[in-house]
Amino acid sequence: MKANKEILVAIAGLGNCASALIQAVYREKSKKDLKGVMHRDLGGYSIADVKFVAAFDVDKNKVGKDISEAIFSGPNCTEKISDVSYMGVYVSLGPVLDGVASHMKDEFCPMEQKITEERIVAILRESKAEVLLNYMPVGSDEATAFYARCALKAGCGFVNCMPSFICSKPEWGELFRKAGLPCIGDDIKSQIGASVLNRSILHLFDMRGTKIEEALQSNTGNNTDFRNMQDLTRLKTKFASKTNTLISNVSQDIVAKVICNGYDPNIKGDHKICHIHIKAIGTGTEVVFDSKMEVVDSYNSAGVVIDAVRVIKIALNRGISGPIIPACAYFMKLPPEQMEDNYANFLLDEWIHDGSRTIICSHSRIQDFSFSGQRYSEFWTRTIKELVENARKHHLKIKVMSPRIHYHDEKEYLKIIEEAIKELLVCPSGYERNLVIPFSITDPNLKKKMITLLQSCEGINIYSINVAPDEEFLSQVPNICGYAGMDENKIGEELYKELVSRAEVSTIIVVRHQKNQGLEWRIQAIKRMAEVNQKKVIVFGAHEQRQIKKYVGLKGVGIITLGCRGTEIILGFKSSRNTPIVCMDNNSKVDAFLNQMKIATSYSQEGFYGDIVFSGIVNAEMTPRKEVVS
Repeated sequence: MKANKEILVAIAGLGNCASALIQAVYREKSKKDLKGVMHRDLGGYSIADVKFVAAFDVDKNKVGKDISEAIFSGPNCTEKISDVSYMGVYVSLGPVLDGVASHMKDEFCPMEQKITEERIVAILRESKAEVLLNYMPVGSDEATAFYARCALKAGCGFVNCMPSFICSKPEWGELFRKAGLPCIGDDIKSQIGASVLNRSILHLFDMRGTKIEEALQSNTGNNTDFRNMQDLTRLKTKFASKTNTLISNVSQDIVAKVICNGYDPNIKGDHKICHIHIKAIGTGTEVVFDSKMEVVDSYNSAGVVIDAVRVIKIALNRGISGPIIPACAYFMKLPPEQMEDNYANFLLDEWIHDGSRTIICSHSRIQDFSFSGQRYSEFWTRTIKELVENARKHHLKIKVMSPRIHYHDEKEYLKIIEEAIKELLVCPSGYERNLVIPFSITDPNLKKKMITLLQSCEGINIYSINVAPDEEFLSQVPNICGYAGMDENKIGEELYKELVSRAEVSTIIVVRHQKNQGLEWRIQAIKRMAEVNQKKVIVFGAHEQRQIKKYVGLKGVGIITLGCRGTEIILGFKSSRNTPIVCMDNNSKVDAFLNQMKIATSYSQEGFYGDIVFSGIVNAEMTPRKEVVS
């Protein structure tokens, strides 16, 4: 359930990283051929769903220009991969604060004006921005905090791409939590960057049992990021962030040396060169690892930020606030909680797909809820197991509710539906909420209560399984989305045809194990077919064993059983050996009888419902699988 398919993004700091991000998005919008991304679709959102609605900078060469023009203004130097169309969104002036190092003033050309938080908040609100990205230069702790406060006041989710501590500090995380806003930070961990590569190699050395003695990483470049970092006073948090992300991924104590300010005017444009050196002892001998990697620095960052903004949007939809821990751990160098990358990726994947809440209500007791010695439905037990397993493969949250006291009781079943609805209604509206139920109630008064209950399910998708809704349900319950099951009338007709094809019968005994609407439709279909062919139909409940026994074995009598219980009873009579029987539904006892006696045709519903995932692919039309035992 997405209230708005677009993701409205504001950016603080329109440098190379912002330019790369915007170009990547527009490349996907125009050509749909952006290669090498982590998630083309993330929680139902594509890269092209990102829309830039506001931007802030201090450079006089960018302020006042449309974003599409400003990102190609100097000193930006990243590679061009896409044209960017005119947006009608002009870069607003932000505060300088500590965002410009003294030696960078000639390059950044800052406009020194006093800009208040209220002014930035007003622009964010007017633009309807949902996510604010912080791209302040390294060392801009005061400016980063300024924009974090603006995000809180304006009601925006916040992504802190820089090594100034926001999300990693409990007090900031609590502020976002109380404001009902999500945040991700701190310090972006590039898609395939020096830090993520180095920590992976160190983890491998550690996991394979070597003793790490030296760990050195040096980064060299010629873009504004590296020129800004020539001022060593701005690097305190940068060193802390990079060092922490390396040592947190190994179990042994190591000293990791990081040189992140290697400025080299001979490196072209926005390229960065990384060297990694590791020396370790493995089984008493020295192991030395040296590597070199070259990347386009800003696009390496953009590949992760593209995902971060979509995670923020999903969190806003779901009403989730505070730091999104799996996203922080996977996307950032200094998250609130460090994790091994594979584990963080696994948790993030689970979080992304955790977009639905589905409750299946069974009208018969299933094995998990059955006490020793009491009956339960083998068919429903197998069906529910298949459904749950299939839903988990698709990362769907699924819950099963079933009668605990009686095998099949309409009053108890109605209470289960009521409990399920209450649970789904407290789930935030950003989740897809599904209620899956058999429309099996036949008692008129209980049916009215069920209709009233289902009419209260605003925002809940109702799906029918096994027993379809009749005209009364369909006319009064507006949010019935689909039926996953079989044509009950067709089943009745098929059972009748199968029986009369096996023997000459003048009387048909129908044995049903319970009362529900689906069985009623099957019985009515059998009666219609019998009336046309001048045959008599007598219907018994499975509990009416004495009456049933009188007919079993008589000449001209055929039997149709609707449900396993009736089949068990009929096949338990010795006289049934000479009676043509067609049964609907199987369990282990029925299978044993069939294999032993070889006289019946069995229709099975097994396996149909387990293939259904209740998220857009319901409404399947199915026919029973027929198993003939000759």
